[in-house]
Amino acid sequence: MSYKKSLLPIGVQDYLPDECYIKSEIEQRIANTLQSSGYQKIEPPTFEYIDTYNYDNNNISRLEQVFKLMDFDGRVLALRADPTLQIARIAATKLPQGVHRLFYILNSYEFSNVQTQTSRTREFAQAGVELIGVKGSLADAEVLAMAIECLIACGLDNFKIDIGQVDYFLGIMTSCGLDQATIEKVRERINNKDLAGVKAILQAKDLPEEVSRNILTISNLFGGVEVLERAQAISNNPKSDNAIKNIQEIFEYLNAYGYSEYISIDLGMLPHLSYYSGIIFRGMTDSVGAAILEGGRYDNLSAYFGADNPSVGFAIGIKRLMTAIEKTKGFLPPKPSDYAYMVLDGCEEQAFGVVSGYKSKGFWIERAYTRNESELIKYCNDKNIKKYLIISKDGKKERVL
Repeated sequence: MSYKKSLLPIGVQDYLPDECYIKSEIEQRIANTLQSSGYQKIEPPTFEYIDTYNYDNNNISRLEQVFKLMDFDGRVLALRADPTLQIARIAATKLPQGVHRLFYILNSYEFSNVQTQTSRTREFAQAGVELIGVKGSLADAEVLAMAIECLIACGLDNFKIDIGQVDYFLGIMTSCGLDQATIEKVRERINNKDLAGVKAILQAKDLPEEVSRNILTISNLFGGVEVLERAQAISNNPKSDNAIKNIQEIFEYLNAYGYSEYISIDLGMLPHLSYYSGIIFRGMTDSVGAAILEGGRYDNLSAYFGADNPSVGFAIGIKRLMTAIEKTKGFLPPKPSDYAYMVLDGCEEQAFGVVSGYKSKGFWIERAYTRNESELIKYCNDKNIKKYLIISKDGKKERVL
């Protein structure tokens, strides 16, 4: 089957000049925010052996989402699908033991059936943070503060970061004596807010009415910090109690930083549990129908690479963040050049010296291929350039529009 040369595959896009300007501006603001707090940039390769993505013992659904290609020796490679896994590998095999504050800004790739999911992309820009080598609520709060500061630095202020804790759910479920397969089924349905599905599973297990009621209550444990009191009322085990304490401490830290207005709690937020080991969170805004930021603690991830590196981090979807800012505040247009110039009489050597002098002073200056001053003025008006130069054998003429 042949395809038109002007078409793109489903799930990818071109970034036009204005979009590239905005994207670069956002990425630079994120980088500046993180570097000012001691985070250093890291760049894993675009592809590596597929074994990197098999951390949870042949999770077929995860491996199906990876773009695969064959190396010259017949080994299977994978395009970058999850930078966190790559950085866990780097920290375990190439960095000394200790605390590492790392961040990345790069593209990731996901093989998905976008024909039936038109909002999904298969190549997406991300900016992410990994705080490696530190356990505890204070480290969790640091990373959440970094997430908030990055969004604010990019110009977004109408957002909330929902905080959950996987151990709260696991503590309640394991104390009921349920098997792992049942826990996973209940997790998936609570995460999808499918209370009817949860009820059906619990009824089949013939659990006491109070136990079933407590499990069903997890779906409704969302809101402000007062949610923790309701959560404590149905907690019946140390694991869940410690999870509540973790969130309480994080909230107190963020409140001390002045960031509590951006925080809400959702103990029914339960993404796939093989990845996370404690706090989980996501950033939401009314202007975008999906999370613009996701993260959590994954202390056990580095064990796959033979190390013990407690870690917490997050990733921001750059395109979703761009959409959120555009819908709420809009963007300033790209900065135009400071000058346009036109060269007369073929005096290129003289013009090169003049232009180099302007550039050395930090001015943006571009050539206009025009024949006279009136055409040059029109060129400047079309591109919103306020000053121009006409360079000839007689010297240069500078004008302000």
